[in-house]
Amino acid sequence: MDYLKIILEFLKDYQQQQKLLESFLGHPVPPLVLAILRWLIVLFGSLSICLAFLSLVRSLGQQWRDLWKHIVSSDEEKHRCRRRQHFSAFVESQMTKLNLAESWEDYRFAELEAEIETEGRRRWARFPSFSVLIDRGLRHERSLSKALERSREGIILLEGDPGAGKSVALRHVTYQLARKARDSWNAKSVIPIYLNLKQLKRDPSLRIDQTLIRSFILEGLKNVNSRDVVQFLEEEFDRGLHEGTWLFLFDSFDETPDILGSTDDDTTIALYTGRYTNS
Repeated sequence: MDYLKIILEFLKDYQQQQKLLESFLGHPVPPLVLAILRWLIVLFGSLSICLAFLSLVRSLGQQWRDLWKHIVSSDEEKHRCRRRQHFSAFVESQMTKLNLAESWEDYRFAELEAEIETEGRRRWARFPSFSVLIDRGLRHERSLSKALERSREGIILLEGDPGAGKSVALRHVTYQLARKARDSWNAKSVIPIYLNLKQLKRDPSLRIDQTLIRSFILEGLKNVNSRDVVQFLEEEFDRGLHEGTWLFLFDSFDETPDILGSTDDDTTIALYTGRYTNS
C-alpha cells in the first residue's frame, strides 16, 4: 500500500509537516493543531489497515467455507463443481481471444468513472451481511466494473456515448468474474456470459420473445466445436437459470440488426425489452 508508506514517512518528519501546513495555510500552525492532525492521520491509516484486513479475512473465510463444502459434498456435486470450473475457464479463454482479436489486453483496462442512475439495491463489498442498500437518483462511482459487480438488480441497462468504453467494461467484468468462478469451489458461483447483439440475426418468421434470445445464447456458446461445452450447456443451462447462477452481459443493443433496420424503432425496442408483446 503505497499511500500508507507515504503517510508513515510524513509522520516521521515533524518539521516537514509543519512547513507543509504553514505553506498551505499561510501562517504559523500551533503545535496543538499539528498534534491533532497527526493523530487523525494515524487514525485514518489504522482504519484503512483494519478494513483491508477484515476484507482479506472475509475473502479467505469464504474460500475455506467453499472448499470445505466441496470436500464433504457428494461425488456428483464435486463432479459438477469441476465442470463449472472448466466452463468458466472456457469463458475466460473466449474473452482473451476476443480481446486479442481487437488488439486489446485486459491488464490495460482503465477503470471508468461514471454517473450511474440507479433505483435499486447494490452490494456493499466489505460487509455483505449489510449489503442491501437503497440508492435513488444519481451517484458517482469510481469504478464502473465494480459498480456492475456489486449491483443486486436482475436487469441493468448501461448507457453511454459511442467510444465511452462500455464494451471494454463489459468484457472486463466478464473476464474477471470468469476467473473467480474458475477458481471457486462453490457449485453456485456466478458464471458470466458475454454476447454481442450485433450477431443476433432474426428470421422474419420468428417472434421476438424469450425463445429467440435463448436460441441466440445457446447457438453462440455452442458454436465452438467443443463437445464438453455443448454437453455442459445441455445439462446445466436450465438449472443455472433456475438457480440464478448465470450473468448475461449483452453488448451493442443499439446495433442489433432488427433495430438498425427497423422503421418503427419504438415498437421493436419494446419487443426486445419485454415492454410489449407480439402475441
